[in-house]
Amino acid sequence: MVISNRERLREITGDNCFISNLISVSGYFSLEMRESWFYSSIGYQNRFGYWVSGNGSERTPCLQCFDADVERKGLDKILSQAGMMLEQHMYDTTDEFMEFIKTSLKSDMPVIVNVNSLHMNYWPENIIDSYAHYIIVYGISEDGFVNVIDNYIPSTPVQSYNGLLSMEAFIKALDFTGVRINHGKKIAWTLHPADSKCLKFPGASEVFKNYIINTVNNFEEASTDNRIDIGKNCFIYSTGTKALEAFKTFMNTEMTRQNSEKDILVELYKNITSFGGPICMLGLIQKFLEDYSQESSVQEDLVTLKNNITDLTTYWRSMGINLFRYSMFDSMQYLDKALNFLQMLISKETENIACMKNILCTTG
Repeated sequence: MVISNRERLREITGDNCFISNLISVSGYFSLEMRESWFYSSIGYQNRFGYWVSGNGSERTPCLQCFDADVERKGLDKILSQAGMMLEQHMYDTTDEFMEFIKTSLKSDMPVIVNVNSLHMNYWPENIIDSYAHYIIVYGISEDGFVNVIDNYIPSTPVQSYNGLLSMEAFIKALDFTGVRINHGKKIAWTLHPADSKCLKFPGASEVFKNYIINTVNNFEEASTDNRIDIGKNCFIYSTGTKALEAFKTFMNTEMTRQNSEKDILVELYKNITSFGGPICMLGLIQKFLEDYSQESSVQEDLVTLKNNITDLTTYWRSMGINLFRYSMFDSMQYLDKALNFLQMLISKETENIACMKNILCTTG
């Protein structure tokens, strides 16, 4: 099915379950994204499934059934501008797929899963039918239920659901026999911070480098608020444009200065960590490991940084997903877990700051 007019498509189909879920998961990374941004890149010259009315009398081309793989470039374009990347996971068997889901959830990573809507037993009975649909899976309980968020139940008005789906129903929903959009595989999508390969903005590195150099030249006279602004802008540029190479060049240049001035770098590190978290700083730590791998005098600090990378990733994700759950369920247990992970983050980041300060001062 091809629809040439984007507005006509929106008029016919309303919002989109995949995009709605993508917006929700982006909130887990503290990103404020809008569906309209994605509709500027998708919504025409694409293939679509059909929504069949409850009595089978009406077949409507449906953006709700939008196949994300059809217009991947449009999705990637929008996400890369926010420093994120979308990854597709396809498996032949249910066992393989469930193993992937469980592994992702152990890392506190919510997963967008393609399901057969026929088995969504929380839908109103008058709209249940078979077509490709997307939901968010963010937990599996010990008593055999899957924690799901369904942002777009295509009733009038549109409904949403945040709760439990039985494991039996979830497994059945992975069978797409008779569904028009059917890859023959089990499909899931995850959202991640992009890596340095996502540097697609010519000139951004120079903008970033010049901003930081000009700011740091006046850093000692800067107020606390201005220092926080430095951290904010480091975060914005480093995650929005992936300009870690510029930051690396800047830091290598600054390391030739006196030790007292190197404290500026530690302040920058602390500020960026406060705002950027793992998106920026884990990449930076990895570059430190590459640059100083031959420095025997700082081997202990390098080992500490290396060991902390995995822990930091886990803690950031765990804190994020528990805050995500807390916002959905208003359950204090999730808030308590998030605070515990935050405390572990503070401990690891404090350790990293000490290691990086020692590296900068030792290798100057």
